[in-house]
Amino acid sequence: MNNSVTYIRNAGILLLGIFVFFFVIGNLEGPINLEIKKAAIPKQENPLSAKEISIKSADSVNSKRKVLVKPIKTGGIERILLIGDSQLEAMRKPFYNYITANGHELSATVLWYGSSSKQWANTDTLAYYLIKYKPTMVVLVLGLNELFMNDFDQRRMNIQKIKNNLEAKGLNHYWIGPAAWKKDLGVIDIMQSEWGNRFFPSHKLTLGRAKDNRHPSSDAAWGWMKAVAIETTKNGLLSLPKPIQGKVTPKKSPFILLKVPK
Repeated sequence: MNNSVTYIRNAGILLLGIFVFFFVIGNLEGPINLEIKKAAIPKQENPLSAKEISIKSADSVNSKRKVLVKPIKTGGIERILLIGDSQLEAMRKPFYNYITANGHELSATVLWYGSSSKQWANTDTLAYYLIKYKPTMVVLVLGLNELFMNDFDQRRMNIQKIKNNLEAKGLNHYWIGPAAWKKDLGVIDIMQSEWGNRFFPSHKLTLGRAKDNRHPSSDAAWGWMKAVAIETTKNGLLSLPKPIQGKVTPKKSPFILLKVPK
């Protein structure tokens, strides 16, 4: 009997509370404004520096995070990050001249001696320089150190991974293939099949060589870059229709040299 009385009393108090709530709301003169603010995300300091690069596995990044893929902008004015292997010693100057003559900007050049698609795909080096220089386009000059590699499945995965990383960030991208001095074992075909018209077949050009008879000479690199400019313009990937005006040394464009990977 006591339990029934308690239950009825509690129900009555609840109904009275609801009545009072709606009575108060009904007598307010204006609407209730609710403002929902997004929680502020603190900025994180980048633990890497240009002089000391801590090479970490790309797998350390949360791979389960969903990435919104932005449409890739092509053909407009670009802010370019130029990366690759030792071929950049000859290519950097003509590349700078061609793109600046056409209104583009060379944000930085990162030359990683001895590097291949393996290092650029599986370390956080590329991610670091993308954050540091915020390019709209990445151009690779890469592949000379893997001409005689035959681990094709692994090379394909590396090549795909680089492309997927750039596409996920909505970045325009282009690969200037290795200016091979000898026939490769098949890795160039893999590069071209994965990157399609975003790959330039440098191995098909006849280029003068430096003293080591492997790298293109400084003079030959100008003709090499001219062929690249014609191709990227034709495909609408990087507009370089204007010829260069003289041969200018790159100015105010960082040139980063990284040690040979272990």
